Amino acid sequence: MNDEKFEEDVQRRELSLRELTINMERLEHEYAKLLGEHGITYEQLKNYINNQENFSPAVWQVIQAEKKKLSLKLDLALQGVKEPLKVKKTLNEQGSIQSHWLFVR
Repeated sequence: MNDEKFEEDVQRRELSLRELTINMERLEHEYAKLLGEHGITYEQLKNYINNQENFSPAVWQVIQAEKKKLSLKLDLALQGVKEPLKVKKTLNEQGSIQSHWLFVR
């Protein structure tokens, strides 16, 4: 019985990882499209979004709060993954979810 439960747990975690990967790929595509539409590079956007002087204090606080929410959401999503540190490292290396995100409404 424990083997069945373990296998179900593994399958559930693998499904969570696949869903996270699909979402990540979709976001990467949308991100690249957005950058292309505005004619800016990743580095230009990163430098702009990380410079507090480009925003009013109120907007900067909103950006920081949303950034924190996204980080917490990622942490929660990774809790269901078998090796969260490995996945998080991979995501960071791919440049998908780092401190340079852009919140778009």
